Amino acid sequence: MTLPGTPNYTDSRTLARGAAVNFLGMLARASRILLTLFVTRVSGAHVYGLFVLATAVADIASRISIFGMDKSLLVFIPKTAERDASESRRVLSASFRIALLLGGVASAVLFCAGPSIGAGLLDEPALGPPLRIIALSILPFTFLTLFLSATKALKIMSYDALVSGLVFPLLLLLCATPIIWIDRDVVWLTAAYAITTVVAAGIALLFFARHWSVMQSFIASTKRTLRPMVRFSTPLALHDGVQLLGARLELFILAFFVGPAEIGIYAVAVELATVIRQTLDPILIPLVAGPESEADKPRVEAHLSRAVRWILIVGSIYVAAVLLFGEPLLEIFGPGFSRGVTALIVLATAHAVNAAMSLVDSAMMASGRPHVNLLNALAFLGVHIGLSLYLVPRYGIVGAAVSVLASVLILAAVRVGQSLLVLKLNPFSASQLKPIVAALAAVIAVVTLKSLVSVQQYVLLPLLLVTFALTAILVLRLLGLEEEDRDLIARVLNRVRLRT
Repeated sequence: MTLPGTPNYTDSRTLARGAAVNFLGMLARASRILLTLFVTRVSGAHVYGLFVLATAVADIASRISIFGMDKSLLVFIPKTAERDASESRRVLSASFRIALLLGGVASAVLFCAGPSIGAGLLDEPALGPPLRIIALSILPFTFLTLFLSATKALKIMSYDALVSGLVFPLLLLLCATPIIWIDRDVVWLTAAYAITTVVAAGIALLFFARHWSVMQSFIASTKRTLRPMVRFSTPLALHDGVQLLGARLELFILAFFVGPAEIGIYAVAVELATVIRQTLDPILIPLVAGPESEADKPRVEAHLSRAVRWILIVGSIYVAAVLLFGEPLLEIFGPGFSRGVTALIVLATAHAVNAAMSLVDSAMMASGRPHVNLLNALAFLGVHIGLSLYLVPRYGIVGAAVSVLASVLILAAVRVGQSLLVLKLNPFSASQLKPIVAALAAVIAVVTLKSLVSVQQYVLLPLLLVTFALTAILVLRLLGLEEEDRDLIARVLNRVRLRT
């Protein structure tokens, strides 16, 4: 048992606080679905599909301009802050200068080449004007990411949860709503996105300024920090770029074989599936990046195993819920969207597995082996390309989803092997089976109830939802929650009580 006042107890409570804030932030990110729902109901799957393709291109360009500096800040700032605050400013200055240079170049290239990318590479001539508009969001989005990453390096997770999870999607919704009512063209939707990015970056800058001098963070000397940061960030940038390309790849391949409407349906499935993305990754890196991490393997292993368990609790129950209620959920977005239910189930499973196993990447990076993550990402991309080119022409959006799941499972097996053999860390424990058992029990309970009760769907659905939730909670309680799980739940409930 870990006692108060000991390092392990402090780390556990820090991890619990970070997990709670990030979990709330993940729930807040669900507000993005409101925008998706509005666009699909008002403009249809076709416009939403074009918008998703445009933002996917912008995401890749932004990731290039960030150049892995967001993760570098999570490692360098905790180390330099212990010695001298001026060193942290030099770290920030190096990252900002690189981002300014690369972001400016990426914006100019996308603005000039937008029509060629739309008509040539993606076979969608209508994407030209939206790509030119969305190019204006690259530089603001880059600094938005870096400002929030700098505050996360101080283990302040609330800013990211507020800006990325709540403010950004709500601002986009408020900005897009009047524009879409006036003109349902994708050009105006991308304009709303660019405006929102600028405003959100300004808000992130205000939070950043609470802890650092903005001017000093831009003009501080980078003589001793630029080269080490570039050396550290280069494999991270390559890894992030390859990883993001792998995540967006099926969208670009789908553009050649199906129309924008099918892409819109698939994008909604992706949006719903990624609700369960990892909540502990940002807070885990600073904890395992400390100088004592290599010498204290049991502590790092405990963090890793605990984080995997918490993600499995969310992921297992969510996948089970999608399996049972995915079709009526998709019908909310408009006629025809229920065609994506199979893709949704497959994608939800893939993202649950990836969310849990990607924590090994964080531990690998913090141990000073970012090149391993790059090799993993390259292998994933190669497998994903091959499977997508084979499955998408034959099975459309279902083939794209199966390609994602198969690639993720292969990568997960590789990550587990690397964790055991390279890091000497075991990410698994017997307690991680509990959420899986609870999810299976909830599925069985709902299926049984559906077979016994014969009433209209709108009456039965609420009853099934209540049965699912109560069964999952009851089984988890019967199996017994770990001490850290009880502490996390108590903290979240206390936050809710204080705010209400």
